[in-house]
Amino acid sequence: MAETVVATANLMDDMAQQHANAQLQTITALIVAGELNSLDICAALEEGAETVDDLLAENV
Repeated sequence: MAETVVATANLMDDMAQQHANAQLQTITALIVAGELNSLDICAALEEGAETVDDLLAENV
């Protein structure tokens, strides 16, 4: 049972890391393409964005 809990926790951690890496790649691509800049990020924060997913939802 404990092995299953540890394996599940590790899997969830891996999935979260993959999601974070994908978000970073998306943000980097948007910045390089000139479609996202610091003003866009500030505007999203002012409009209530609290997570990277919120930021990407506003700009993708």
